[in-house]
Amino acid sequence: MSAQRPWVGGYGPEHSAHGRFTNDRCLGARDRISAACRAHHKHWGAVTPNAAYASLVKEKGCTLISPTSEVTLFSARLAVMKEQFSQLWTVR
Repeated sequence: MSAQRPWVGGYGPEHSAHGRFTNDRCLGARDRISAACRAHHKHWGAVTPNAAYASLVKEKGCTLISPTSEVTLFSARLAVMKEQFSQLWTVR
């Protein structure tokens, strides 16, 4: 999460809630960011897994909504590559 551009979604390597949008850590972060941005009149954004979640964050004041379609496609392709090239690199 960047202080200048707060995004909630759990995609960073430091998050153990990778891609789990209803994880308590993600929900708590989303609510804290929403409150802080509202208090300071700042925009905030969220990566959204579906339209229902996008509506939820919009109700909380989110103005920078990003669908996860590109992340989903990239993750699926990466999984295929890891399988196909597993002998060439160590899968962590």
